[in-house]
Amino acid sequence: MVKKIAKESLKTKKIRKRLEDRCVVWDRLATDDLRRKKVEEIKERIYRFSFQRKLIKHKKFALFDENTNSKELSEKVSMICRRIEKGFF
Repeated sequence: MVKKIAKESLKTKKIRKRLEDRCVVWDRLATDDLRRKKVEEIKERIYRFSFQRKLIKHKKFALFDENTNSKELSEKVSMICRRIEKGFF
């Protein structure tokens, strides 16, 4: 069963047109030269604050470590688990 989609209201059409116009302006403003300038600004900022970073030489980082370094359950979560085990939920 395919549901019919209602027609856009006049207000929605106006907002869509405004957003499309704004996207066109953004595309015109986003030149290669401006992108290169922004990349240089980001690099400069990273360099400027590099003294605040701590060097980590022997630590292995991973997005998911199979919960080998998981945090202990909070008291509230532990209480809810006990209630579930006892059948209160």
